[in-house]
Amino acid sequence: TTIPLVPGIPIVDDTINEAEQDFAVFLEVVTAIDPVRVDLQSGRFASLARIFDDDPLNIGFEQERYTVFEATDANGELIPIPIIKENNQQSEITFEVISSLLLESGPTAAQPDEDFFAIPPVQRQDFNPNEQEINYRFELFDDTPLNPNVPEPTETFQVQLSLVDEGLPDINIGGSLFATATVVIIDDDVIAQPV
Repeated sequence: TTIPLVPGIPIVDDTINEAEQDFAVFLEVVTAIDPVRVDLQSGRFASLARIFDDDPLNIGFEQERYTVFEATDANGELIPIPIIKENNQQSEITFEVISSLLLESGPTAAQPDEDFFAIPPVQRQDFNPNEQEINYRFELFDDTPLNPNVPEPTETFQVQLSLVDEGLPDINIGGSLFATATVVIIDDDVIAQPV
């Protein structure tokens, strides 16, 4: 009579990017009532188990808000907002990410072509297997020379991520990251004081 024995081996589910991992389970006969019926070689048997890291691939922003300063950061260079991969970063597929500018309304809404310039407003980028990060880029404008004595409120705009192919398996926009990021523009200009 064969009595199956299935030991419970808990597997820890973490969010660390890991390669395949193997471990062995050994069965060893310590004592036997009838040793003649024990058919394990040398009384010892091993079984190999393999763990695959099948966590879904998350794509998104690390932060929900990014702060830039009008006078300090408006230097004619593009400002990057990182878009990162999390989990299963060894994925062999290339996929395309869309970064879309979401316009807001109201007195604190940053205006494109006045407060900032997104190049282009909708950015499509390939995320290749060997890449861990790509960037949404925009240029910040300092309008102090046009309005030297007019302080501005803190202004914001948003960037939202999506996939070109929504049917890709095991790829999430957001997940433990952020699918939408808010860019906060702080007016750090020094207002000229009348003499």
